[in-house]
Formats: sequence, C-alpha cells, structure tokens
Amino acid sequence: MLWTAIYFPDLPLQVFSRATPLLEPVIISDCAKVLACNHQASNFGIKRGMNNSAALALAPNLRIYPRNIRAEI
Repeated sequence: MLWTAIYFPDLPLQVFSRATPLLEPVIISDCAKVLACNHQASNFGIKRGMNNSAALALAPNLRIYPRNIRAEI
C-alpha cells in the first residue's frame, strides 16, 4: 500500500477565510504562538512561530483566532 503525505501550511488560516475574505491582518494561534498568518499580517513582519504578543506589537489591529482542528478535517 502506498501512502502520500500532503502538507498544507495555510489550512488553519483557510478555515477562517472560507466564509468571508480576511482583509485585515489575521493570525491563527496555537499555544500562544503564530501558526499561520495571512498576507496582510506578513506585511507587518509577522512570521510563523512568533509569540502572539510580539505579533500584536507589530500590528495593533491584528485579529487572533485560535486554531480549530475539527474544522480542518
């Protein structure tokens, strides 16, 4: 049997952008760290693995959503 692993690094973010496009800076947080961020957030210098508090310091209007693993399935 052949198994294939597919990596979707933006899947946690796509869960929240399905209904409406995310026009403001947005991150998905897991254990107080940035798991994923949209393009607007990355323009502020926010990167994966950064602490949420550091991300907020870079973008005060940042929206933080907790990871929703059930929605990723």
